[in-house]
Amino acid sequence: MSRLFVANFGFEDELSGRRMSRSAWEATRGLCGCWTPMLGPADLAVLAPYQGDTEAPAGADRATEVVAWGWSRRMVRLAQEVGSGGGIPDPSVVEALNRRRWSFEQEVEAGMVPSGAVLAESQDACQGVVSRSPRIGSGWIVKADLGASGRQQRRITGDTPPAGFDEWLAGCLDRDGLVVVEPYLESVFECGLQFELETGGGVRYCGATELLTTESGSYLGTRFGESVVLRLESDLEHLLARLEPVVDRAAKAGYFGPLGIDAMCFRSPTGETAWRPLQEVNARFTMGRCALEWASELPGGASGTVLVCRWAEAESVDRRLSELATEIEGLRRAERFSPPESPPGSPSGLVLLVYDTNHDPGMIDSIESIEGRVMACLAGPAH
Repeated sequence: MSRLFVANFGFEDELSGRRMSRSAWEATRGLCGCWTPMLGPADLAVLAPYQGDTEAPAGADRATEVVAWGWSRRMVRLAQEVGSGGGIPDPSVVEALNRRRWSFEQEVEAGMVPSGAVLAESQDACQGVVSRSPRIGSGWIVKADLGASGRQQRRITGDTPPAGFDEWLAGCLDRDGLVVVEPYLESVFECGLQFELETGGGVRYCGATELLTTESGSYLGTRFGESVVLRLESDLEHLLARLEPVVDRAAKAGYFGPLGIDAMCFRSPTGETAWRPLQEVNARFTMGRCALEWASELPGGASGTVLVCRWAEAESVDRRLSELATEIEGLRRAERFSPPESPPGSPSGLVLLVYDTNHDPGMIDSIESIEGRVMACLAGPAH
């Protein structure tokens, strides 16, 4: 069997009838090697973000199964052209589960929705919410019904929306009929709970990963292994119990395949911490799910991070990483795996870091120090 792994990172754009923007394509073109830990000897991967064009990607004629980042109708057509032997979920079900209105409805049903959060179906309704100060959080965040990795959302602080907000909001309402308005919460810890929904309706919990994002909400990296287990050990059982009905509803709706649910531990204005168990539902592959596949390569007592890095000099990035593994205390392994070609053809990509897990209270500070040093060294001039 030869599987063809296709990185249609513009999945949400495909569902909403848009074409992936050039800026999003550029931001994700170095990430296509995310499939690396999942590839078998006969498997193939599309090495650029797939736009769903009419021409089949290279290698499609040799594939017996298509593995999609997310099952849009374009991807279903590609799989049918290839004659894929793998199961394909109903794309209408996939679309329904990936819309933010579905996850919002699940939060309301379970009594988990943040105070003040609403579905707004008009500009007046949205403006009426964001013109007030939230009971929790610092300002508001307005999200389109479909979007990922910080795209198609706007943060509002103070009395003045960001430039172009009204035009953006009108476009969202015209396309989807609503936006989700939520209080902007101060994140302490964000995690992705990874599930696999079987074709027969069974559910398998795969593990938890820690989600790292930039200030704007774009993907920065994923932590996995013992460090995540230690941070979640007192809360994981509670989170899984709260999310079990949501996962079951997704399975009963007819979806099967990877399912990731993002949860957030946030800090209230009074300094207390609390969980938002269901921040987002992704009925598709996620970077966290792909990163989790590296867990089997971790030695005892170690943890890992898949990190988005930029490099100043592509020709020396791999040599520099091998040197850093001997220079940074606690770092056992550092290697670039995406994009897979050498030297890399993009200015950024994915780096795998494996490091010792520190069990003292400063564990996260130690991990952040390792990650920060790696990013800084790659971004600067080579020695």
